[in-house]
Amino acid sequence: MTIRRISSQRVSQQRNTLSQKVDLPAPVGGLNTRDNRGDMEITDAIILQNWIPANEAVTSRDGYSVWADDVSGEVESLMPYISGTTSQLLAASDGNIYELDTIASGTSTSIASGKTNARWQHVNFNSYLLICNGEDAPLGWDGSSFTTLTYSGDLNTYGEEKMDGIHAHKNRVYMWDTDTSNFYYGGTDAIQGAFSVFPLGVVSDTGGNLIIMQTISFDSGFGVDDLAVFILSTGETLLYQGSDPSDASNWSLVGKYMLPPPLSVRSAVKFGGDVKVITQADAISIMEFIRSEGTQTATKRLSKISGSIKTESALNKSKYGWQAIWHSAIDLIIYNVPNTEGETYVQYVTNTSTGASSKFTGWNARCFALWNNELYFGGDTFVYKAFDTDSDNGSDISLIAQPAFTTLGISRDKRIIGHEQLLGSDGNIDVGLSIAFNYGDTSTPSTSSSPVSGALWDVTYWDTAQWSGAGEVRIKRFLITGTGLSVSAKTNIKISGQTLTWYRSTYIFDVMATR
Repeated sequence: MTIRRISSQRVSQQRNTLSQKVDLPAPVGGLNTRDNRGDMEITDAIILQNWIPANEAVTSRDGYSVWADDVSGEVESLMPYISGTTSQLLAASDGNIYELDTIASGTSTSIASGKTNARWQHVNFNSYLLICNGEDAPLGWDGSSFTTLTYSGDLNTYGEEKMDGIHAHKNRVYMWDTDTSNFYYGGTDAIQGAFSVFPLGVVSDTGGNLIIMQTISFDSGFGVDDLAVFILSTGETLLYQGSDPSDASNWSLVGKYMLPPPLSVRSAVKFGGDVKVITQADAISIMEFIRSEGTQTATKRLSKISGSIKTESALNKSKYGWQAIWHSAIDLIIYNVPNTEGETYVQYVTNTSTGASSKFTGWNARCFALWNNELYFGGDTFVYKAFDTDSDNGSDISLIAQPAFTTLGISRDKRIIGHEQLLGSDGNIDVGLSIAFNYGDTSTPSTSSSPVSGALWDVTYWDTAQWSGAGEVRIKRFLITGTGLSVSAKTNIKISGQTLTWYRSTYIFDVMATR
């Protein structure tokens, strides 16, 4: 069977019948919670859970497995340390910090204890991993031991233990307390010693507290044209040029912008020369926002998952666990969302190659980290490795999808009599399917469904042959019935030990006679 991309709806009359058939692409446009159901593109999805939209198909996500199981309490921070040939992963939970440096086994070693909390922010700088948590003295890890960092000047006067934000920009360390608008900066290449204060409050028009500092780069990397980005709790975003806040000739304000308020100190991530940030309204590109400011409306800037972000923010903005992370090896940006702290977390995931998004469930991640180009997340007494297996630590992965409604290219009522899906799998798959009509939620389940072997269209009978073979493309056929102007088929699939690729869906229908 030859698989080809269907870029638009194709209507063809079946042989020897009056019924018609329309082929539709899988929802490669991704999850759309922004637009009205009647305004969506045919490649969008109303629901897309645990699928990853790619260029010409959607694929099931991989699962996770236990990496380390000898930590205590909730793992709320994962911190990679990289210096030369030394590469380690540190995990913080229940006032303790552990080192996970054995790539083969994930064995952990306790390296610190008795800390007030496990919510450490971190940065690799000058051969140290520098960490702060807002209650304990900042620490520096050199690959073998921690140093308690000591400060003088303005930071010592205010209290270095209050710092819960840290960033490195142009060979300087910047630290801040997210309950104030000030930041503190050290000398060139310094990790401790004299740190001076810079009061952003005297520059701000909104009076917010400093939540996030990042660096954007117009040359898509780190260079002389890097700008420091400060995002306040109000959403006000200040851009500075230069490398020395103490020198007016080498530090200047170059722009002020108003974003929706950010959700946490961890809710921004460097993405090439850009920064992606989760706000109360959407996941936003700083560079795109700056370039479009004043030329586009806010509505045009909103992503297709903005509806989900707004809803999640309204319910959960005060909860711990919001985080953005870019997994460049597989072209995904992951936005972690806490639903119930210590229990339930979901992720909104965007394919950076296509811009299409989906929702992950089943990964109850308190935090994420990239280490040696692999993704890890923290759980309750465990550190997990993601995307490394085909089940969720031995449990099923639940795939749910509902593509956008379609009129099938005909503005008259249709009687749906069958549905087909072109799927690729390396194992047996059971698919549950139901049909909704006229942009509603009420759905009609299929009256019959069973896996069949791959055969030419219109040759084998429905429900007679078995799915077999590994990694083969097969047609899944359903007997269904229902009438409406628009239609959407919802599928529920559970997989474990398999991967699944969805290429195409097909509706078989009769056009109702006009009265």
